[in-house]
Amino acid sequence: MVGKTYNELISIIPRSGSEIISNKSCADQPSIPPERGVLFMGITMKAPDERPKVKLVGENGNAFSILGTVSKALKRAGADKEYIDQYLNTAMSGDYNHLLGVTMEYIDVC
Repeated sequence: MVGKTYNELISIIPRSGSEIISNKSCADQPSIPPERGVLFMGITMKAPDERPKVKLVGENGNAFSILGTVSKALKRAGADKEYIDQYLNTAMSGDYNHLLGVTMEYIDVC
């Protein structure tokens, strides 16, 4: 995510037990409206009606678990298959820190 430091990105990684990583609730975090009709490689995709809020803190930090949780949240929020596929392809194109950064661009993390 552009403009985020390593410590800001790494702060969402779940830790053992129920340790609190952030004292911000979903309500405290600003919601950025999603783009509508995103054009990607000649395909028009429908972004979700509202940017979904997903609780990742204290949940399973496995990369595949994060991908599944976020994909389901995007689908429930109204994103189409192409938009979700773009998220998956972009998130899986790097390492774990890249996955977290891309995830933060698509959802509001609680």
